[in-house]
Amino acid sequence: MEKKQIGKIVGTIIMSACVLGLYLWHVRSFSAFYVLDDEFGYWSNGALLAGYDWSGTLRGVANYSYGYGFLLAPIIKVFDTPELAYQAAIVLNSILGIVTFGIILLCFQELYSQVKYYKRLFIAAAVCLNSNYIVNTHIAWSETLLNLLIWVLIYLLIKFFQQKKMSYLILASICCVFSLMVHTRMISIVLSFLFIVIVALKEKKIDVKKQGLFFLIFVGELLIWYLLKSYFKETLWGNNAGDVNDFAGELQKIAGLFTSKGIINFGMIILGQLLYCGVSTLLLSYFCLFYVICRIYDVLKRKLQKLSTTEYLFAFLLVCLSITVCMGSLALINANRIDHYIYGRYIELIIIPIIGLSSLEIFCVSPIKYKSNLGSCSVIAFICSGYLIGYKILKEGASKYSIACSNAIFSFIDEDSLNIDKMLFTVIALFLLLAVIRYFFKRRYIYIVAGVIAFYGGFNALRSIDAAIVPVHKNYSRIYSLVGDVQDELNDKTIYFLLDNKDYWGKSTSKAIFQMAMKDKKIIAKTVEELEQETGNYYLLGSNASPFLERPGGLTIKHSLGNYFVWEKGSGVNNHIDISLNSFSSQNRNTEIEDKFISNGEKGFLLYGPYYILEPSNYKVKLNVKVINGEQENSKGYFEVVSGSTILGRKDIINSGMIMLDFCLEESLPNIELRLYIDEGAIFEVTNVEMYKG
Repeated sequence: MEKKQIGKIVGTIIMSACVLGLYLWHVRSFSAFYVLDDEFGYWSNGALLAGYDWSGTLRGVANYSYGYGFLLAPIIKVFDTPELAYQAAIVLNSILGIVTFGIILLCFQELYSQVKYYKRLFIAAAVCLNSNYIVNTHIAWSETLLNLLIWVLIYLLIKFFQQKKMSYLILASICCVFSLMVHTRMISIVLSFLFIVIVALKEKKIDVKKQGLFFLIFVGELLIWYLLKSYFKETLWGNNAGDVNDFAGELQKIAGLFTSKGIINFGMIILGQLLYCGVSTLLLSYFCLFYVICRIYDVLKRKLQKLSTTEYLFAFLLVCLSITVCMGSLALINANRIDHYIYGRYIELIIIPIIGLSSLEIFCVSPIKYKSNLGSCSVIAFICSGYLIGYKILKEGASKYSIACSNAIFSFIDEDSLNIDKMLFTVIALFLLLAVIRYFFKRRYIYIVAGVIAFYGGFNALRSIDAAIVPVHKNYSRIYSLVGDVQDELNDKTIYFLLDNKDYWGKSTSKAIFQMAMKDKKIIAKTVEELEQETGNYYLLGSNASPFLERPGGLTIKHSLGNYFVWEKGSGVNNHIDISLNSFSSQNRNTEIEDKFISNGEKGFLLYGPYYILEPSNYKVKLNVKVINGEQENSKGYFEVVSGSTILGRKDIINSGMIMLDFCLEESLPNIELRLYIDEGAIFEVTNVEMYKG
């Protein structure tokens, strides 16, 4: 084997390892859903295929497509613990991401074999290290699969345009319809595919019989998609929120286009999506879009005659981008969040392939004319659109934001508000830096651009994952510990979940975690009023509710962990609750001793939490504590019960033993917190905490 070939293989392996490493960066930190409704919808489809019924907890959850469920089904079936199942899904996403990397290299090889291999390798890596690809790999939902499917579709179209073999076109149609199975918004891919196929079949003069056979097969594929969609929808959702995330639900929003506010919002959201593209790619997407539009303009002047393979692809992607932007803007026409006005999730799926394909042409094949003017125009357009969107967000009072929707702007979010000045300055400064570097490194400029884009995307992605996703997993993983303690008791029992409010569409972020933790059990979500109509015995799961909830027939508290509870109806009222030490937070726990709750000698709260909501009554709290470093006459700490700034009861701690603390509530108070404070140098061990009512 030649040295050059060995070098290419080694370079590819190293780059693949870098990409895979970033995709798996936090895999061991993950244990539960992050984007709860979305992920839970996809996982519910997978659970159905694996033989489990999660329909009872889908109340209030919109209908999500089922294609990703085919990949999740074996994971749900094989792995017994939810943590391992979720981590396996992240590993699966990472594998899909690496396969995407390989498909991109194949596409570049077919189109730009004249370009040096390492240039193609760097651009492919920059595509896969975009913040969108990295963040979505760390969420167990369909986005990573969609990224793969669009590149597979591009590759199959390349082979068809080059060789005119109908087998490639049929495979492309299967890929296209499967993408629709994975997410309904991929209707933009289907429509664009039909458009470009009609143009290609006419221009390439394919036999009429073959054309008829293809369209017959394509209609059959769409029929299979529809039948499967109907099956999943009727089996899991029934009439419950089934249309909220479907075509019927989106078509209802068209009425908003006939109002002045709706038209303004529609235009602003289109502008916001284009602004997002500029932020996520340091304005490179504007150059690429300009180049693609120029190429398509030349095609139109030729009246769609004699298109090259890249021109077919650019036409396909540009039509798809236009439909996607309009669909996304329509879906968000009632915008009330920051990530509604600057939305990136839908548009990035299409804009990234456009950048990947066109950047090689721009830098290595057919450079853009008038780049200096284009650069100035891009900066001016970026600034103007940024301040327009910023003004709109400020005027509407939009505040909420999720990295799952628009991860590239995470670094510019300050306490639920968007720092427009910081965002514009950062992006323009990096863009100008790249422009200056071009004058000194013209021959190797593509490596620098790819490296900067990859570093920028990777840095933003990992920073946002650390700050926004990992803490969520730590919080909800507590439910798994709670379920583990009562799992055997729930076998063959009726299990309900207490919804947060009275509304039929009442949602609870924890019901999905409970269902995943008990994958083989049927859990039914109900409101308090609905539970009052139940006469039989049952177990009740819930969160953020009174641990002493009383209803006709009585509820016995079986277990609690933090704000999560398991009750049993039918065994009488129990006014006692054991509080798990794991439900408390700590400032000075000795983390090296995992099996005991011991302080480390620093001052602070050894215990604080778990923020109960209690009904008016008399209460007793019992704390068993051991003073390890010698007992003295003087107080070395204190135990208290508080609600906000109100102290409900306090006792000093001098010696080892049982501390009893009484307090009375004349009215229901939220966020009841138990706290054990320890002075500097004192070392305490807590063995158990209990609470009694009455």
